[in-house]
Amino acid sequence: ASASGSFWSMLISPLFSFTIEWGYGAWVGGDSGLGELLGPQLNFLHRTALTAAFALAVLVVLSVRADSDGAAIEQYTWRGHRAALGAPARAFWRSERPWGWLLGASTIFMLVYFA
Repeated sequence: ASASGSFWSMLISPLFSFTIEWGYGAWVGGDSGLGELLGPQLNFLHRTALTAAFALAVLVVLSVRADSDGAAIEQYTWRGHRAALGAPARAFWRSERPWGWLLGASTIFMLVYFA
């Protein structure tokens, strides 16, 4: 993700959210397929999901279109940041990766077990 993509997605998303809330009744109507799917009045969870999808689309499109070379982006990654500091690479078991995998696996386990 680029800085301009992040900026514009944060700036445009609230406007999209208010616009979709305001214009939902006029755009959808009762007889359309979307009105039957989402209901006559837009639920806040549907609006949140649509806004998040819109923000993601804006972020991806603007980030892909950004003209930046890989060296400039490399400084914003964890590995590039550590290399710029001159820090030696850590062993796998000392890095954040196993803890991230453990956290993800435990989250999935709890979702499956308690659902």
